[in-house]
Amino acid sequence: MHTFFAKYRLTSCLVDKELIADIEKFILSETKEYLTSVENESNKTDLDSMREEMFHIYIQTKSDSQKYSSIADFAEDIFPDSVHTIVLDFNSYKNVFLNIRVIFHSSFSEHPVVEISMKAGNAKEICARFGTGIKSIVSRKRNTNHWYHNRTLLLSLLLVYTLWNVINYYVLTFTPSASPMHLANNILFNFLFALLTVWIIISIFLRPYITFRTARQTIISLGYNVFSILYLMILIVLFYNNIHH
Repeated sequence: MHTFFAKYRLTSCLVDKELIADIEKFILSETKEYLTSVENESNKTDLDSMREEMFHIYIQTKSDSQKYSSIADFAEDIFPDSVHTIVLDFNSYKNVFLNIRVIFHSSFSEHPVVEISMKAGNAKEICARFGTGIKSIVSRKRNTNHWYHNRTLLLSLLLVYTLWNVINYYVLTFTPSASPMHLANNILFNFLFALLTVWIIISIFLRPYITFRTARQTIISLGYNVFSILYLMILIVLFYNNIHH
């Protein structure tokens, strides 16, 4: 029997202690049910007594990595400011091979994922069940950060900006009656778009795909929200005043 491997991408989300606890509970509950259903009576794995051997949580910071048997063993309510990766790992290898890894990484180039390896006749269906369950739990903590890392959206904005300038170039070049007001509007709209672009770039760096609940991140998020509201209000006021003059 071959080893089946599946990988599921997770949505952008806020990773806090509650989320890790919910995923931990799901993994332990579902794997216990699965192992109980497939193991022979004579080779039953006592999952409760072997929990510390089969399930681990790794909290990695810039300086070290801590290993826990449960998120309940992590004493703090929030994660340290320097946290960059949290991994939940379940590994059953004695009677039935099953490995589940949930990886949250703060890198701008990596998305959170669920990786599942197992040997079973219906491995694809079992993996899908585990993957769907974990994705459903993560979706409860979903945020909007993925919009700032959506290449299609960013390229679409760039395309709109380019088309706008091409159209206005031909209007100003080949339309003798183009008024000074049209030129002023063109300059203003380009300025507004440039300001919007700056806001998006700032958002990409201040709103990573995965956000860990830390003291520093709470302050950054609050500052970003205040900045964004004021910034977008300025854009709206400039646009409104130009339309009505």
